[in-house]
Amino acid sequence: MKIVDQSSKTVRVFLLFLLVLSIVCQGKIISAETVPPEKRITVKEGGPHSGTWDSVDVKLSYQYAVESGEGSSAVKFRISGTASAKMRFKIWKVWVQCLDADGKVLEQKLLASRVYHAGIAGNVYYSRMASESFEHAFEILPGMASISFRSYLEHRDGHR
Repeated sequence: MKIVDQSSKTVRVFLLFLLVLSIVCQGKIISAETVPPEKRITVKEGGPHSGTWDSVDVKLSYQYAVESGEGSSAVKFRISGTASAKMRFKIWKVWVQCLDADGKVLEQKLLASRVYHAGIAGNVYYSRMASESFEHAFEILPGMASISFRSYLEHRDGHR
C-alpha cells in the first residue's frame, strides 16, 4: 500500500508543478512581449478610425471606435472588419493586441478563427483566400495606448 500511496502522491505533486509552470509561463509570454513602434497603431478617441494590416499570411481591413462610458461605465473599444487568408490553410487565427505606451502587450483578443477538419474518406478541406468578418467590443484596459495585430496560419501540410 505504501508504494501505491507514494506513487499517487508523486503524480499529484508533478501535476501540480506542471499546472503552476504553465500558469507562470503563460503570463510571461504575453507580458514579456513588446511590439516595435512601427507595428503599433495609436488608439484615438472617437471614431470610427479605419486602416489595413498585412502579414505574410493575412490581410486585414478594420475600423475601430472608442466610446466613452456614461456615468460610471467603462470606456468601450469597438473593432470590426474583415480578415482574409492569402493562401490555403488548415488553421487560421487573427488577434488584436492591446498595448501600453511602451508597446508591452497587456492583453490580446481573438478576432477571427477558422479550423478545417478531415472530411468523409479522410479528405481535408482547406480554404483558398477565405475571409471572415468580425465585430467585437471590450473595455479599454488601464494604460492601453495602442493596438497591433497578430496572426497564425498553419498550411495544409502542417507547416506555418
